[in-house]
Amino acid sequence: MKKLIILIIFPFAFACGDEITFTEQFITTGDSPGFSVKDFGAVGDGIADDTKAFQDAANAAIKSGGGELLIPNPDKFYNIKSTINIVPSSGSQCFLNIAGFGTTVSEIRYTGPGNKAVFKVLGLKSSLISRVKVLISPGIGGVVVWDIDTTPEIASTSLVTFKNCSA
Repeated sequence: MKKLIILIIFPFAFACGDEITFTEQFITTGDSPGFSVKDFGAVGDGIADDTKAFQDAANAAIKSGGGELLIPNPDKFYNIKSTINIVPSSGSQCFLNIAGFGTTVSEIRYTGPGNKAVFKVLGLKSSLISRVKVLISPGIGGVVVWDIDTTPEIASTSLVTFKNCSA
């Protein structure tokens, strides 16, 4: 099923310290397929390893040619233990948006080894990454959250925009 997410803000509270509440609605469209990490087995309880679910959802989105990688608000946080590779096949690019949604920013906690990337991105084009918060577990050093690059084998990465993300 193809999904489009519409976020509606209630109330319009922007003062410091006020919470913004979001309502989720899913609408099927023919425009952009949605790939939710929860549909691929992510739990978001802060205990389970959600790495494979994230990778499988990203792979499915890339294989389809792009769309939306959807990260619903977890109960606690998503536990990621190794790099999520968002890399299309050689000589191609991927038009893929990555969107966290729910009542708060979708939180990912990296608990893997140091000196790695949480997300390695190659060949992403005209993409928006929004509402994704990544925390690095204490004691883990040298971690890059978004390693966005290009190689001779993968077409260039360009026009990637971040909105309401934090690390």
